[in-house]
Parts: sequence; structure tokens; C-alpha cells
Amino acid sequence: MVPRRPQRWLARVVLIAAACLALGQNCAGPAPSPNLPVASACGLNATYCVEVVGKSPLALAGGDFNVDGAIDLAVANFGTDNVEVLLNDGTGRMTPSGKYKVGDSPGGLVAIDFNRDGYPDVAASNGYGVSVLLNRRDATLDRAVHFWLDQSINAFPVAVTAGDLDGDGTPDLATTGIGWILDFVNVTYANADNVSVLLNDGSGRFTIGQTLIIDNPYSRLGYIAAGDLSGDGRTDLVIDQSSGKVTVLVNQANGTVSESYSLDLGTDHLLGELKLADLNGDGGLDLIVADGGDPLDPNDAGSVVICWNVGGVLAFGVRMTAGAFPTSVAVADYNADAWPDLAVANNVSDDVSILLNQGGGAFLPARSFVTGDGPTSVVAADYDADGDIDLGVSHMLSGVVGVYLNNGTGCFTCGQ
Repeated sequence: MVPRRPQRWLARVVLIAAACLALGQNCAGPAPSPNLPVASACGLNATYCVEVVGKSPLALAGGDFNVDGAIDLAVANFGTDNVEVLLNDGTGRMTPSGKYKVGDSPGGLVAIDFNRDGYPDVAASNGYGVSVLLNRRDATLDRAVHFWLDQSINAFPVAVTAGDLDGDGTPDLATTGIGWILDFVNVTYANADNVSVLLNDGSGRFTIGQTLIIDNPYSRLGYIAAGDLSGDGRTDLVIDQSSGKVTVLVNQANGTVSESYSLDLGTDHLLGELKLADLNGDGGLDLIVADGGDPLDPNDAGSVVICWNVGGVLAFGVRMTAGAFPTSVAVADYNADAWPDLAVANNVSDDVSILLNQGGGAFLPARSFVTGDGPTSVVAADYDADGDIDLGVSHMLSGVVGVYLNNGTGCFTCGQ
């Protein structure tokens, strides 16, 4: 697919790249026009649309923060350095309930119960570390506690994921980060992109267990995913790199990881979000990558790449067309046939592509529905409690979050 407007395509790519690279810089996207109803800022297919207090909502995470049975959303607002919680009334209508200051330019977000009290907490990668906000169990979050990364290499996190990395039954954190080593005596600079493992003591307090420097030709690591790839009961990590490569980090059983192997998905491709899921029903976790393509090639609008798990090792499988510049993927069964499907947020074409799994990992061609301006993150959940999996989508450029309801067949434009 060729982007609709090559100049707009490049501008969008630059903006998203800047969001991942900025070191504490404000880059608030434009707010919707005062004369434009906020609903239309999410596109006409949104059932509900809410303007978030912070502009440039870059990432979403779902969780039942007030434990009322309805899935809520947490939003990382890159432009105003905060995390905002949107509470669901049970129908999918989201209401802002509070915003919480974190470090500079939050770009990664995860919601999970860190202190084992039954309530989901939030962690956001930002500044030079990770901010953790524990749930107060009254529909609000505690003040953020910041955990710094290794400043000997100026580690600045880009993305964050959660998983039990040391096998103690509590979720730990792992980040990808930009890093560099400056030698003022010899006036030299060395790239030190890195993965940091932060171990949870069980109460939601974290310490750095490992900082692993990754060989990367450009100063940027991207997204990170956690899962047991080999079936040995240990949580491994997969990261993507700015050079169009994904790298597998194998868990060494003591809370540390080591580089194992890499897959090249395309020279200079800007890779987006990673997800791990068993798409073909063989019991192994496969890898799904939102591949933004080569930003300097006007004929490369990006794609979705699946790497199959073959005996515990990932291997390139198939590349599928979605929209222009895919950034985020949500894996869920959208048509209730017991096979996991894909929803892909396409930042430049302003739409979400649905790829339905016909069984065994064979997907139908993508069908897309229009969203608002600049979708960056998509999260799947049953927001209206009707048994069908719906979608929440953040729109970085228009500063809104939309909820798109599923009619049960994987159609988000067919009404209820």
C-alpha cells in the first residue's frame, strides 16, 4: 500500500520517532479545534470519545482500577508528563478520574498488580527511569515512586513490560532504553542502548537486577515483550531495534537475560509494538510485530509481521498488509471463533486494521475502519460487558481516546 500523502507520511514518522527519542522535551500534539465536536476527533466509528487532559496520549494500558467489573484505561500523556486514568461506567463510556505526575515524556505503560493486593497498579517508562503508581483501592493511584536506571550510561527508557523474570511469583519490569557513554577526557562518545531488568520485592518496590548493553547501529531501541518462548517455565524477552531487527533475550533463571539470536525484518525499518501469542494453536508463543517500514521509502507503508515459534525458536513467517505506518497491535478473539485475531493501529492512514484468523494462523486480508487523527496505541477488552472484545485507541495528534465497540463478528462499524 502506498501512503496517501508521502509528505504527511514522513511528517508522522518523524513525530512518532521524536516521541520515542525525546529526552524530556515537551511535544504536545495539537488539540482538537474548538469548533470540532470531540466525538468526531475519534472518527465517526467511535461509540465513545474522551479528550484527555494531557495532550499527545502515546500509550494505553487496560485494567479494572476500581474493581467494579468494568475494564478502565490508563493513558500515558507524552506531552504533559502525566498518567491519566479513565474510568469505565460499564457501557464503554470513559470518564477522566485523575491525572498523576510522572517523569519526563512517558512513552511506555503497563498495568498489573505489583503488590499482590488484588488491584492493578501502573508503571510508566519516562525520564531516566520508571515511575510506579500503586493503586489506593479507592479508584485513585498513589503518588508516583520513581526508580532510576543506570546513570553511568545515561540510560533513558523507551518502553516497559512486565513479567516474572526471577521466578518468585511477583511481576518484575524490563525496559528498553537509549544510552550513551561520554568520555570527556578523550572526547569520545559510545552508544550504550540497553535493556534493564528491575526486580520486584513483592511490595511494588524495584531494584535494578541487570543492565544489558545491546549492540545497536543507531541510538534507539524500541518496544519490548515478555513471555516464555522455549516452554521452560522462564519468562524471556523480545526487543525491537531501529535497524529493523528483533532480538531474543533468554532468561538465565536468576532474573537475568542474555542475547540469544536476532531476526532481520527489513533494513532501516521503524519497528513498533511487539506482542507474543499462540496464533496457530501449537502451544508456542509466536511473535507479532507492527512494522512501520522504511520511512524514507514512499512505497513502503509498513506491514504486520508474524514470526512463528518453531521448537521454542522464532523464525520469520509471514508479512501482511495493514494500513500506513502500523504502530500498535492488540491480539484477541474478535469474532468469537476461538482463534486469536489481530487489531492494528495505523498512525498515518488514521485507521485500525482487523485481521481475522481463520485457524492455524491463516489470516484473511485486513479490513479497516477509520479512527481519529494519529492512532498510536490499541488495547483490546470487553468494555461494554456484552461478551465481545472491543477496542480502545489513543490518538496522539488529536489528544483523544476512543472506544470502538464490536458487534460480535469482528466488525466495529456495524452497530450493536
